[in-house]
Amino acid sequence: INAEYGTDPRYNNDNIIIPYSNWRGPIWVNENAAYAYSFNHYGQKGIALQIATNIVNTLANDITTTDTWHESYDSVTGAGLAAPGFLSWDTLGANLIRNVNSNVNPFQL
Repeated sequence: INAEYGTDPRYNNDNIIIPYSNWRGPIWVNENAAYAYSFNHYGQKGIALQIATNIVNTLANDITTTDTWHESYDSVTGAGLAAPGFLSWDTLGANLIRNVNSNVNPFQL
């Protein structure tokens, strides 16, 4: 879970494959969106909003600095990794904060 990149030593790229590893290092928008919705569902709105805000800020920073989005993000710097121009699950960030605030879960059946 991405609480905020760079602050949790469990989420770093120091000892994994360079330039990055898909297994342990990057921040993934889709997983963090699922975690945000799950925390919100179980009454942990503060944690859900923190995750949602950090993901949206990461996406906003990427589009501002690189004019595009990436598939995943470095857990230390927040820099985009791989697949520049990637959209797919990054679009989950579009309504993430609003959905958590409104208790809307697009994955709920």
